[in-house]
Amino acid sequence: MRIFDICTRRVIGITPTSSVAEAALAMAHHQVGAVVVMEQCDGRDIPLGILTDRDIALAVVAEHRDPVRVPVAEVMSCSIVTCRDDADLVTVSRMMRGRGARRLPVMNAREQLVGLVTAHDVLNALSEELCALTRTWVDESRDPASNSK
Repeated sequence: MRIFDICTRRVIGITPTSSVAEAALAMAHHQVGAVVVMEQCDGRDIPLGILTDRDIALAVVAEHRDPVRVPVAEVMSCSIVTCRDDADLVTVSRMMRGRGARRLPVMNAREQLVGLVTAHDVLNALSEELCALTRTWVDESRDPASNSK
């Protein structure tokens, strides 16, 4: 299964100069917990970072900062890791685990942003794959003819 098959294709983006308040409103409006911070370059959306509701809570609210005055660039996660849309579940799972990332922007071969995949998406897909594999093994063990192959 490819990551493109499980990722969210409707990515909510915001510019680094937008205020944290604008980002929070976008999250609330679209009912998401994160936005991809991006800029346009040669007609492509280039991910620069990710801003999560947790980033806002810890870096703005807990520090008593004014979300209208704080630009997204000051509180976003900058060490962004991306994955390709044709990557497999295990590869992306290892990337996420190795980098401590819960969300990855998904890029196509032309380096265009085409989606966002979360650890939850990956775990759900891996779980479905494991269930399907288990069903296959159980079905084969019930059919003596398949064991003689």
